[in-house]
This record gives sequence, structure tokens and C-alpha cells, in this order.
Amino acid sequence: MEIHKYPIHHRLTYHFVWCPMRCKACLCGEAGERLAELLEEKVIELGLRLRDYRVMPDRVSLAVSAPPTVAPHRIACQIKAHTSRVLRDEFVEMTRIPTL
Repeated sequence: MEIHKYPIHHRLTYHFVWCPMRCKACLCGEAGERLAELLEEKVIELGLRLRDYRVMPDRVSLAVSAPPTVAPHRIACQIKAHTSRVLRDEFVEMTRIPTL
């Protein structure tokens, strides 16, 4: 997927919001900062355009622009799976939460 394949007027903007299991406030401090880095990296890797994001202690809000050929479900699944896996590897305390 190329980032410049579709002009800006042929992109859709999606807004995703998700939270850790039971809205546990675990995304603060170093974990929150690392999550922000991971979001930026993964969005670029997927060839999307990052519009805005907020990492709060108990939720994440992400706005991205994507070509109309990319399903929103695919975007959310890939970003959540990648960030969850890396955060669990780097922060042992997150392995106690059933799902991120």
C-alpha cells in the first residue's frame, strides 16, 4: 500500500477509540509515551496519514486518513495487535491485564 497512491480528496478519515480491559488506567508514564511512539510507527508502516491521537490513562483516541480500499477493521486490528504485543513484551505489569 503506497501513501501517495490516492490524492488527499480520495481518502477517508476514521476515528478509533479503544480502552484496556475493564478500563484499567495503565497507559500512563513510560507506557503511554511508548504507545504514542508505536502508534506513529504503525500508522506510517500501514501507509496511512496520522491526523490526531490522544493517549489517556484509560483509553486511546486515534484519527487517521486512509484510502477507500482499506477497511477500518483492518486498520484497527493491525494497530491494536501490534501495540498490545510490544507493550506486553516491554512492560511486564501489562501481562496481568487479560487484554489490552
